[in-house]
Amino acid sequence: MLDLPPEQFQAQKTEIEQIVAEAAKSNHELKIEDSTYTFAKEILETFEDGFQWGDLATMIRSSFEFVKKNQGLNIEEQREQIVSILTHVVDLTDTPYLPDNYTDPLFKSMVPPLVDIVTKAGNGEFQLIPAVSGEVPNSHSFQDYMTKTKEAFKDGFQWTDLAVIIRHTIEFVSGFPGLSLEKKKASVVDIVHGIIDTTDTPYLPDIFIDPVFKSIVGPTVDLIFEKLGY
Repeated sequence: MLDLPPEQFQAQKTEIEQIVAEAAKSNHELKIEDSTYTFAKEILETFEDGFQWGDLATMIRSSFEFVKKNQGLNIEEQREQIVSILTHVVDLTDTPYLPDNYTDPLFKSMVPPLVDIVTKAGNGEFQLIPAVSGEVPNSHSFQDYMTKTKEAFKDGFQWTDLAVIIRHTIEFVSGFPGLSLEKKKASVVDIVHGIIDTTDTPYLPDIFIDPVFKSIVGPTVDLIFEKLGY
């Protein structure tokens, strides 16, 4: 059962609905003459089996490469173009079983925070949290972190929270210098998946959205560690 019916069936918008609605009406509207729209179409054509949400990190990487070709753009302008490309991708793809006019604003609200954390990782803006001297990571320390993080989202897991949790978890896990890169990646993915499993997401049923979130996590974690220089 949906936590929130489509806009046309509601008399009053909540604050989060207003945010989502504004995102849908932002300046990232579909424009045929826009170069970011053209690139979005081109990149979608490279996925022969169709676009899956697990491909989002690959699209972010390709979008970074595309915008960097324009040497006149500063970091913020590059970020805006990447968000524009991915917003067009959402417009150009269909969500199974649910109407796009309902799901597109939700997916669009998730894009800017993900682009932000990848951008910040590449610019050295992550703050790795050093572990207690000599502390060896184990299931207890990870479980304790997960419990505290879930407490911070006890009122619900918002769509924009996915990027926040990925970033904080990478910063936490990277504080253990004894972990190999692969172990760090696997630990981040396991922790974030555990948080997704045990929190509720508004607007869409968890049975639908949890697999989407999880498919995004692994490739995004790989991309961020790449941007961090690992």
